[in-house]
Amino acid sequence: MNYSSCKKCHQVYQLKDSNGRPLGTTNLLEHVKRCVGKASSSVSQLQLNQSMTQKPQLSKSDQSILKRKEVEYGTAWKDITPSSRWSSAFVGLLQTCVDFGAKMGNLK
Repeated sequence: MNYSSCKKCHQVYQLKDSNGRPLGTTNLLEHVKRCVGKASSSVSQLQLNQSMTQKPQLSKSDQSILKRKEVEYGTAWKDITPSSRWSSAFVGLLQTCVDFGAKMGNLK
């Protein structure tokens, strides 16, 4: 959930930015302290596309990085013995995936 609203006047507050980073609830909590319960005429209604979470997508440069790491791992596979499965190429591929996950959240 990226949005929340006041139960009295229905003023909407964004809880996360477009990149999914939390913005906090300070504004909503401050509003609740002073809310008189009437909907303000200056508040515009939230549009449907503003309340929907966009799926994260890899940029072209990130896709290129991931493809390069996959190729590095694929070419190193023939040299990997069962006792050395954690090769630097494999660790590099895993680290790239972890970095993208930290940057964008869950990806398919």
